[in-house]
Amino acid sequence: MRAVVDMCNGLADAGYSVVCLTFDDTDAPRSWRDGASDANPRAMMLARAPGPRGSLGLASRDAMKRICEQVHFADVVHLHTPWAPINLQAANTASRAGVPYIVSAHGMLDDWSMSVRRAKKRAYLAICGKSLLNRAAFIHCTARAERDQAMRWFPNGEAFIAPCVFDADSYTPLPNASLAHNAYPEAFADAGPKVLFLSRLHEKKGVDILIRSFAEVLRALPDTRLLIAGPGEPRYVAQLQRLARVLGVEDHTHFLGMVHGETKLSLYCACDVLAIPTSQENFGLVFVESLACCTPVITTRGVDIWRELEATGAARIVAQLPRPFAIAILDALSDPAALRRASENGREETLRWLNPKRVVSNYVSMYEQAINGRRQPA
Repeated sequence: MRAVVDMCNGLADAGYSVVCLTFDDTDAPRSWRDGASDANPRAMMLARAPGPRGSLGLASRDAMKRICEQVHFADVVHLHTPWAPINLQAANTASRAGVPYIVSAHGMLDDWSMSVRRAKKRAYLAICGKSLLNRAAFIHCTARAERDQAMRWFPNGEAFIAPCVFDADSYTPLPNASLAHNAYPEAFADAGPKVLFLSRLHEKKGVDILIRSFAEVLRALPDTRLLIAGPGEPRYVAQLQRLARVLGVEDHTHFLGMVHGETKLSLYCACDVLAIPTSQENFGLVFVESLACCTPVITTRGVDIWRELEATGAARIVAQLPRPFAIAILDALSDPAALRRASENGREETLRWLNPKRVVSNYVSMYEQAINGRRQPA
């Protein structure tokens, strides 16, 4: 939802009329609920539709009526995720109305993602998914690495690369690290180096790999602490805590749970490096947030924006194994002055790369090209 919110706000701020049609508006900004007015005709509009129903997740008659209403007023339709059957219905509606549509893949056509529930996904593609993708004006990918993996699934379609819109206002100025110190006093009880993991705690994220690598880091730098922030299924969290205990790093490993808002940004600022040995990420907003907070990154090629991260000069891309991660962490922590320079340069390059006006212009270009090449009604 965060990527959609930032994209819609960026387009609205640039003067475009945007309607976000959703059946779950829990995370929608409060300002969207007020809609446009004579005083503010360019405000973001939020339109609600009844949720999908039945085992196939198809739209109800009332939902389809709502979709038709919005599609017929649109110049272009932007759908998110290739797997939702309701998006197939929306795409068919757009095609019949002669309105071009775009599908954001959101990393769901990456090699790792396609290896999960493989048979089910291939069956869906064979029945209707490839038609959805091939008829789209564009398949939106956030990076070259995503496009390279996804294109095999829409051989007759066309990809358009545009990074996620990143709201940089929250990162200028940066919050003081004392917020994190006060929120987690045990984790910051001493002045030793701090390694941060911040993401959902899931097998995909490689938290166990990081804990194993931390055991090696701790032998070389005994005052280092590992901070693991993010929600997770209780049984899996308990499993990770057991692993830390077995490896003898329990006293230096802190499970912080979910972190929000200013405290989250402060936590980035208070740590020396962010390390996430993930199997797959699409845009990986956490890495961009970290670099914007002057905290260098260590991750894997499973992140679709790994080339872009590496180009900032503040990210190390290594194999998804404990030993390479331990070496990268120790190397980063061995030279505080170089780490500080990399931090500052990484922030500058990240904010330049994701300059909101330039990124929004990419989306506008994608929409204009889709509209100019719009298909005739079926």
